[in-house]
Amino acid sequence: MEERFYQSHVRSGSQIYSSLAGAIWRTYWSYGDGTQSQDFNSKHEYAQAGKYQVCLKVVSLNECITYYCDSVIVRLNDTCLNKSGFKMGAVT
Repeated sequence: MEERFYQSHVRSGSQIYSSLAGAIWRTYWSYGDGTQSQDFNSKHEYAQAGKYQVCLKVVSLNECITYYCDSVIVRLNDTCLNKSGFKMGAVT
């Protein structure tokens, strides 16, 4: 069982998502900022910029345990995320 998560940039910060599949019984997330979750398909938004060590522990139905940790870098209000020149906002 190999589990992964991915980072997605949004205008106000960075979020962590997972896409888990298979015979998973429980998941345990540690986001590196003092918060944790047991949500199966987790989503987490960071309040502060910085480098975080995110860890995911997965327990399968037959009680096999898999760990995966990786670093994520969060840059809040990163102007490089929108180089197109388009402005974010309501459409009129």
